[in-house]
Amino acid sequence: MKINTIENLKRDNGYIEFEGKEFILTQSTYLDYDYITGSCYYHAMAICPEDQPDSDGWQPAYSVQFELLDAYDPDTMEEEYACDWNEPERVSRRGEYTLMGGRYC
Repeated sequence: MKINTIENLKRDNGYIEFEGKEFILTQSTYLDYDYITGSCYYHAMAICPEDQPDSDGWQPAYSVQFELLDAYDPDTMEEEYACDWNEPERVSRRGEYTLMGGRYC
């Protein structure tokens, strides 16, 4: 069974700060689409090291969304210029995550 560590996740996927809290990405960001608004954004799941896991090892998971910059042109620019990666648009609670196995529920 794969056991992730906060340090490995931080090194491999990065972290952001939002409203005074640190969130460590548990996966690489990917382009997503909101069918309601018709807009694209980058998304990744994250955990907050301040949250303590429960007795079964599960802790709160968060959805992190990054808004595409108006100046970004995917045909001529690299993804690193798609968003302000230091300023997520939204961070919201979404399920639970366990470092043991790197699973969500």
